[in-house]
Amino acid sequence: MRKYFICVLCVLSPFLTYAHQSIDDQLSIYYSPDASHAPIIQGIQSAQHSIQMVIFHINDKDVEDALIAAAQKGVKVQVIVDGLSLKLPSFSSSKRRMEKGGVVVTASSSGFKITHQKTMVVDDKTAYVTTMNLTKKVDSTRDWGVITQDQRIIAEMDSVFQADLSNASTGQGLTPSLSESHLLWSPVNAEQKLIQLIQRAHTKIISTVENLGNAAIQKAFEDAAARGVDVRMISPLCDIAVNANHNVSYMKEMESKGVHARLMPNPQTATQPYMHAKMILVDETEAYLGSVNFSDNSLHNSREAGIIFQNSKANSTIKNEFEKDWNQAISPTSTLPSCAG
Repeated sequence: MRKYFICVLCVLSPFLTYAHQSIDDQLSIYYSPDASHAPIIQGIQSAQHSIQMVIFHINDKDVEDALIAAAQKGVKVQVIVDGLSLKLPSFSSSKRRMEKGGVVVTASSSGFKITHQKTMVVDDKTAYVTTMNLTKKVDSTRDWGVITQDQRIIAEMDSVFQADLSNASTGQGLTPSLSESHLLWSPVNAEQKLIQLIQRAHTKIISTVENLGNAAIQKAFEDAAARGVDVRMISPLCDIAVNANHNVSYMKEMESKGVHARLMPNPQTATQPYMHAKMILVDETEAYLGSVNFSDNSLHNSREAGIIFQNSKANSTIKNEFEKDWNQAISPTSTLPSCAG
């Protein structure tokens, strides 16, 4: 228990002392398994006026309770949840529970294949951009979250949120004008911005992702390796979202093109976590975190959000956790254990 509180405080305390400079200076991060959903719950509990959340999956009762408590003290709480997810019993019951407690829950637009975005804005002054769903299984999942008070970030997130409320009522998949360089959105500009990030690498890239399959992103990683960049990537051996070995062929192909690829095997544990995070760190200076997988569906058909930033403390934390995961992962060309059971 002591380790948990030390971890959360060390992640959150720098955020509390940052000056209002650029997003890169004032940004802080948190991650699971260590911090779990505590930063999100703390953010909800801090709300005085409004909460705007967009989430793919939510059924963590601790998060639900925090949202309900906020609504009952007069905070305007609006949550957009993936519409397809809400057709599943565990998520539809969460929707009913939150609505009964005063939370306004909106099923996302059918104009997107899925709404996979994972963000929150509190009181129009603090933004959270994460890779994690708000479900209970975070004690054995690698995920990341970013917190910033940058008003440019918040303004664009609000603009897209309002558009997606409208999209939900019309069934469209429209995106408003975008101008914030730190943010990336699917299906509009995420693919281009991720490729450009990879192309900026001079010496090294580390990356984790749950789902692969987009040819342009894969080629960008392979091209980086071909020009001498040390590229290392981890994905799950046993994918829980699509067919179990979805990533294996892509990882083998990248390995053959000079990318150092590894797969995280089962069982998922706190020290051998499921690779759910979508992350790229370039030259240990510039990072991407967000909901966007490196798959065609994620990049071209879904509503997704991510953030690109430069922050030395955050990037050092990302690198340190990646090295732990790298040491637990296995080569795609080795004899792979079965995903059955």
